[in-house]
This record gives sequence, C-alpha cells and structure tokens, in this order.
Amino acid sequence: MAKKLYLHIKWDETKEKNGSKAGDDGVYDIEITEGCEVKLLGHSEKAIVRRLTDDEVTLFVPNKGEYVFKLNETARISYTSGYQVAGDWVDESLIFDVKLSDMSLSEYERSLPDFEIKDGVLIKSRAKGDVIVVPEGVVEIGHKAFCETKLKEAVLPSTLKKISSFAFSDCRYLKRVTLPDGVEVLGFYAFADTGIEDINFPDSLMKIDNAAFRGTPFMEKLKDERFVVLGERFLCLYNGYDETVEVPNGVEVICSGAFTDRKSEDYPYFLTPTRIILPDSVKRIEEGAFKYLRGLKEINLREDIEIAENAFDYSGYEGKFKAFLASKGEPK
Repeated sequence: MAKKLYLHIKWDETKEKNGSKAGDDGVYDIEITEGCEVKLLGHSEKAIVRRLTDDEVTLFVPNKGEYVFKLNETARISYTSGYQVAGDWVDESLIFDVKLSDMSLSEYERSLPDFEIKDGVLIKSRAKGDVIVVPEGVVEIGHKAFCETKLKEAVLPSTLKKISSFAFSDCRYLKRVTLPDGVEVLGFYAFADTGIEDINFPDSLMKIDNAAFRGTPFMEKLKDERFVVLGERFLCLYNGYDETVEVPNGVEVICSGAFTDRKSEDYPYFLTPTRIILPDSVKRIEEGAFKYLRGLKEINLREDIEIAENAFDYSGYEGKFKAFLASKGEPK
C-alpha cells in the first residue's frame, strides 16, 4: 500500500512500574509504510508493520505479540516481561501511547502548538524563530525542553520558578537570556554548551546545580578565577590546590561539585585542600560539594548550616561528617 500514515509513539513515564528502565523519555515522530520497521522507545527490538489498510494497522513486536490499532484514534502498546534480580522474579511493564493519522508528518507537525505545557511545566518547545517568548503562567521549563534548538534569545515569564536539567543545553546560538525575579532553581547543565556570554542572577535564586553553565563563553571568562562565585553568593567552583582554603566572605551556598569539578591530570585533585575555612555567611552546602575530596580532614561546620547528606561522600571528612550529624541527633 503506497499511502503513508503518521505514527506517534510516546513513552509515558507515569506508567512505569517496578523501577523499569525504558530508556530516555521522549517522542518518536515517523511516517510508516507497509513492511517497514518501527523502533519502539524502550525496546531493543523493532516492530514491523505487517498490515496497513484504510481502517487499521497491525504492528508485530518480536517475542511480544501483535497489536492492532484503529486509525485516527489513540491506542496503546503494552509490553510485559520479567527478569531475575537477586533470585527474585520481577515484573517489568512498559506502556506506550500511540496515535495514528493519515496526515503527513509535516502536516501533523504544523498542527501542533508551539509549546507543550502541563500543570505549569513547559515540557517541549516546537516554536521556531531566533527569539522565543515563553508564555506567562509557566512555572518550570522542563528537562530538555529547548535542548539542541537554534534559538538566539529566550524571553522568560515573570511566573518562572525553575529551569530544569538540560533545559537549554546545546543551544549553540543562544546568547541572550534574562532570568526574571522569582526564579529559584537552575538545574544540572541547564545552559551548558550554549553561546551565553553574560547572565544576571536575581536575589530569588536558591540553587545553581553543578555545571549549569559548563562549556559557555560566560564560564570561559572565569576559568582563571581561583574562586568562581556566581551572583556573589554561589561558590560554583574552586580552581586551586592550596592545602588550606578560606572561602570568601559573602558566599552563602557551596554548590554541588564546587571542590571536585576541577580539571586536573594529577593526584592533587583528590588530596587538596586538607583544611577548609567557611565564612559566617555560608547557609547551605549542596549535594556532592566535597565528594571524592580524599585529602579533606578539617572544616568548620556549624549547626545552623543546611547540609546535604551526601555532601562529603567518599571524602576524607566523611566519617567526621557522620559523627557531626549524630551529635545533632540526625540520621547518619
């Protein structure tokens, strides 16, 4: 049959059961013809289109059976199997939403809205153009929402609270972004590998995750700084190898990876510093801030500092930190 049909397969992570690892969340947008193979998200096998008529399509999934779907309706592929874990049999269920349409792929794409938004979270952007204006009411820009797009400027709404991991990563042409007052969180790799040369940091910011600006001209300008402090409050990276390090006054947050993301080809990466002096201004130490810092023996922690439980994992101070938590009556 010559007629092409549009097949839309989306992994629904809300249906995941028993810790199933189905691969990356996302959407497959493809056109199908009779006899072609269709890669299903979460499967190592490919489905084969066995039958294609004006009324239905039959997909054969090797070792999983056949699935028949009516055209122009939403249907579902369900895959259930089991595997052994430590002697126990564990059921694994993967569920896919499927839409079939007699529109061409380009026609279907043109019919889609510029933004996919659910409960205030911008999940995916299809907007075209150099300047993208994110609608008011969006409170979070989701994981990879703009990843690898060609936008040059993003205008963010006043309602925005969080920019999630990889949200704008690999947007090579992106140079201009203004963070609105009210933004609280910049996620892991949020703006990594973009063209951003400068950016503001509003007072509302509470968290800048590790490597949020890695690979940008903005961070390149700071590469020779001994202390990379963003927004005057967030210590994102310490670039030295001193035995004793005195963190600058005014720093409020020690970010994840601050002392363990240094580029080094030799052992001092793990052995220095051995002593860290925190100023009274420090309020929070993020997860993994001192991870793998095996030489660390001394740091002046205070009981009023909010400290992530894995801040000192695999460091020379890990045992003392557990004792510190125990003295506060917190779980080790």
